[in-house]
Amino acid sequence: MRLIRKTSAVDEVFQVIQKRIVNGELAVGHRFPPQEVMAEQMGVSRSTIREAINKLTTLGFLAAKPGVGTMVVGDGPDNLVSALGQHIFISSAEVPQFVEARLYLEKAAVRLAVLKAGDEELKRLEDLLPRQKEVCRKGNTELFSELDSQFHRAIIESSHNQMLMRFLGLIWDGLSQFISEVNRLQSAAENALHFHQLLVKYLLARDLAGVERTLVEHLQDVALNIERNIGKDIGLKAMFRQEMEYSLPEISGKLAGC
Repeated sequence: MRLIRKTSAVDEVFQVIQKRIVNGELAVGHRFPPQEVMAEQMGVSRSTIREAINKLTTLGFLAAKPGVGTMVVGDGPDNLVSALGQHIFISSAEVPQFVEARLYLEKAAVRLAVLKAGDEELKRLEDLLPRQKEVCRKGNTELFSELDSQFHRAIIESSHNQMLMRFLGLIWDGLSQFISEVNRLQSAAENALHFHQLLVKYLLARDLAGVERTLVEHLQDVALNIERNIGKDIGLKAMFRQEMEYSLPEISGKLAGC
């Protein structure tokens, strides 16, 4: 059973502003005062205002206009997928394909990491966890996203497969941006940390079935979070449903001889 998390100040500010936009109290074109003024008005820190505005901007409610400030630009989160795609040279319709490509790239990587990763490489992954936990606790989304990207890159490097590394190089900037955008969504960083801990656990145990299952669950959680926040079905749930239905029978525990 998952613990119920307390609502953070960032989430409260996010919900207050979002509700005012959705109910029409803040119309498209409304311009917000400087963040320090908003922080004083709402009785929170400037960093809290900044994080809440970042989330609302990612979801397509707000936009920063040079020389003007932060403005309301929409009353719904339809622009999230565009925000995820604008830095990786894909259309909104191709975002599910990007997620699918990432899924199969990393599935191959974790399989090979179970077989080939050395003790030092596994220790490197393990050492990233306390740092992720600390910055997650502090609510530093930007730094957590950097560590998140490092974690996934380290797994792929542990595969000792140069072709996978070349493929990763082709999409690395986009993948890093994708991770950063998703981690701004509510509970995304906390959920990512949970799955990272499980991935390390199964990698240390050389448990192929466990690590592959956890990776699929991790990326499925990311996909569901995206669709939940944009409020529409873009095909991600169906993709993971198919993945679950057609996956090969679960491979038994540890690999013999590892």
